[in-house]
Amino acid sequence: MHWEVASYLDSDRDLANYSQVCRSTYYAIEEPSKNFWRHRFLKTYDPPTHSVSADILQQKYKQRSAILRKSVYFRNGDTRDEKTILQVLRELVKGKLWRLST
Repeated sequence: MHWEVASYLDSDRDLANYSQVCRSTYYAIEEPSKNFWRHRFLKTYDPPTHSVSADILQQKYKQRSAILRKSVYFRNGDTRDEKTILQVLRELVKGKLWRLST
């Protein structure tokens, strides 16, 4: 039931707050075997081009969401933040190109 309620929350902030309601809610969302993050990832982004665990999709979802919320001033792409954002954007473009080619 917690998983179903959480799936209706659009905002990551609302989801984070909801996961803190009680232990069973937290584990329903954060437990990798429950596949909540796989569902959330696929609802937001193109599917990965190869088989990926729910743990990895959770990490990728959270990383992409955090990165894409930021605004960044690019100078030459050498800082850690610039490289991380470029990596995320590269993954997004490669995923989209793969989907277009199939």
